[in-house]
Amino acid sequence: MVEPSDGTGNPGYAGSIAVQGDRIKILRGDVSFVESKREIKASGRIICPGFIDMHAHSGLVMLSQPEHEPKVRQGITTELIGVDGNSYAPFRNH
Repeated sequence: MVEPSDGTGNPGYAGSIAVQGDRIKILRGDVSFVESKREIKASGRIICPGFIDMHAHSGLVMLSQPEHEPKVRQGITTELIGVDGNSYAPFRNH
């Protein structure tokens, strides 16, 4: 089994996450005093802020489906599009 990493190459660690507005905060140690509207139990799971899709063809639907919900539901937060030459670029705005 591969040991989890914290994304920097260092070993992973147990912690908690708080979301305030549009910010994510990492909380370590005792969080029993923290008040929240919603709590999600994620013990034994790996949490990450999002995934990068390095080879996407989403550029073909970018204008018709700008929110591209299927990717968001998979945790994709960033995409590299146009790697095959399939894209709207150069985009001409009329």
